[in-house]
Amino acid sequence: MWTAVIIDDEPLVRELLTSYVEWAELGIQVVDTCEDGLSALSRIRELRPDIVLTDISMPGLDGIELLEKLREEELACEVIIVSVSSDFAHAQRAVQLGAFDYLLKPIGADTLRACLENCVRKLDKARHDARMRALPVVEHYSSYTQRALQHIHAHYREPIQLGSVAEAVGVSRSHLSKVFKEDTGSAFNEYLIAYRMNAAHALIREGTYKVYEVAAMVGYTDVVHFSKMFKKMFGIAPKKSSILS
Repeated sequence: MWTAVIIDDEPLVRELLTSYVEWAELGIQVVDTCEDGLSALSRIRELRPDIVLTDISMPGLDGIELLEKLREEELACEVIIVSVSSDFAHAQRAVQLGAFDYLLKPIGADTLRACLENCVRKLDKARHDARMRALPVVEHYSSYTQRALQHIHAHYREPIQLGSVAEAVGVSRSHLSKVFKEDTGSAFNEYLIAYRMNAAHALIREGTYKVYEVAAMVGYTDVVHFSKMFKKMFGIAPKKSSILS
C-alpha cells in the first residue's frame, strides 16, 4: 500500500481531504496530516511518504517552497499541489519542480479521486519497472548477450528489434542472433515476447490497469495481437487472467 501526507493550514480542509475519498480503496494510507510546511517537511523526512498533497498558501513554508526543499533533499515522492489561485507563475514553477498535478480549490471528490488514481498508476508502473530492471543477467553469458538482455530489460516497452539492439551493443545482427540463442536457449524474438508477456501478467494481476493499457505498457500498439500472444503463452485471455489472479 502507498502512503500519503496531507498538508493544509485549515483544520476543516484537512478533515475534508482525509474523508473526501476512500483512500484505502485506492491503495493509499494517509499516515499523517500537517498544518504548515515546516512541520510537514520534518514529518516527510521521517515518514518518507509516496504521495504529498499540499496546500500552496501556508505560514512558514508554502507549498512551492516545500516542493523545492523536497527536490533539494532528493526526497522521492509524488507531490500534488492544491491552491485557490490559478496563478500561472505558481503552476509553472510547480511543473518545473516535477509536481504530479496542480488542483484548484474547491476540489470535487471525483477530481481528487481521478488525480490519486493516476498517481497510483504512475507509482505502480515505476515499481514494476524497477523490479523488471532488477532481474539478474547470468554472468556466464557472453558480454554481447548480457548487454542485449540489459537493453531489453530497460527498453521492452519501446518498439525494439534485433537489429536495433545489435546496433546498441555494438555487434552485427547475425552474430548477436547466434550468441543470444547459444547463451539463453531462446531466439531473440522468443525471449523478448516471453519477457513482455511475463511483465504483462504481473501488471494484470495488480488489477489496476485495463488490458489495452497493459498492452501499451509492454510495447504493443495492437491490443488484439497482444491478447493473442498472451493467450498463446498462458493459455488464457488477459481479461480472464485478471479475474482468476
